Amino acid sequence: MGLKLYIEELPYRKAMKLAEMIDAEYIAFLVVEQREDKLVVKDIILPYQEVTSSTCEFDEKMFSVITENKNINPEEIRGWLHSHNDMSVFWSGTDEDTIRKLGRRMPYVVSIVVNKKRELKARIDLFRPFRITLDDLETKILWDDSDLEEELSKEIEEKITKREYRFNWKPRECPFKNDYSKCRFPSYSNCPYTNRDCPKNNYSYLRNAKSLKDNLDEDFLCIFTGDICTEYGWCRACPLFYQLIEDDYTVTFKFRGKEFILYYWDE
Repeated sequence: MGLKLYIEELPYRKAMKLAEMIDAEYIAFLVVEQREDKLVVKDIILPYQEVTSSTCEFDEKMFSVITENKNINPEEIRGWLHSHNDMSVFWSGTDEDTIRKLGRRMPYVVSIVVNKKRELKARIDLFRPFRITLDDLETKILWDDSDLEEELSKEIEEKITKREYRFNWKPRECPFKNDYSKCRFPSYSNCPYTNRDCPKNNYSYLRNAKSLKDNLDEDFLCIFTGDICTEYGWCRACPLFYQLIEDDYTVTFKFRGKEFILYYWDE
């Protein structure tokens, strides 16, 4: 499992909103907390800076916003975030230079670049005891929806009913399989027994469907998934059959212009 970078909801929203509101690039410091084996960005701090629509350069004076604020723990500043305005997210030469400068102050540097399209790219650079760069980190936003849980739980309990099916169907062996002439059922659909070799079964010939390449690709696609039927038309052997069966033990649908009931064509 690869390393992930976790970002709390507030700093993520602030970063994207700043990118949207500032018609230029910008730089912000990252407040990072290590929680067991996770690195979590829990805030961003916007320093004083002068920028253009396509550049924002790091300056040591930017750290004044941290040193002058007693509510900020300098030990938690472990990286930076910047926008590329309308451009794509990538690491420019200026970005690489900024990461090297921050590496003189920090044991590791978390870097994030965003843009107005809400794209995001992240990496971590380790500087102690030697330099390692972990690029294209997977990021996970820690959305805070706890305020909705109680409200939605009540609404779900009131309005949502989950329908479940339980079937104890077991196949019944056909007593006529050795002499079909004794069978008096008019069709396979009227028969209570299971026998895919029955001559009255419309799909009995599908046992050799593997040799019918044209038909297999054209006619015998699963009407539920669109994939080639793995049971060669024997729907009762398919787990989807029991998920879609109705109260009257039928599955009704249209396929290739015909009405289909259970696994029999209704011409």
